[in-house]
Amino acid sequence: MHNFNKPAVILGLAAAAIFASSSVLANKLADIKARGSIICGTQNASSPYGFQDPKTREYVGYDVDICNAIAKQMGVKLVHKGLSTEARIPELKMGRVDMVAGAMAYLPSRAKEVDYSLQYLEGNIRVLVKKNSGIKTLADLAGKKYVRHQVRARRRLHPKC
Repeated sequence: MHNFNKPAVILGLAAAAIFASSSVLANKLADIKARGSIICGTQNASSPYGFQDPKTREYVGYDVDICNAIAKQMGVKLVHKGLSTEARIPELKMGRVDMVAGAMAYLPSRAKEVDYSLQYLEGNIRVLVKKNSGIKTLADLAGKKYVRHQVRARRRLHPKC
């Protein structure tokens, strides 16, 4: 495990995320400080990243924690906005949120619209097979027929997908 300067890492993520839209003006950080709050969007129904706690109805999750840490480090109040997956980039581009923290895989097509912070989380892909299938690795899928969920952001399971 690397020994990072936590405040520096959080501010670095904040700075990179705040300027996430190429159309955002360079004074966005000053605007946030003057306003006294940062509007951070996260997914609204994606456990464990951003979801409503069924008991409190408050948004919780890893990405919400990142938003809270960035706001705290900047010395501003967090205004959280739950977003659908489809709304993340449009909300950012329209200026309705200052940044998005939300399990958004890097794609060249997305990088034409928004900038990314440094990666702060890596998720794993799971493949479900019958116990007696003989499949133990992704390489074991070569030459076999299988179904995969079509999501643009997911890494390909096999070169022929």
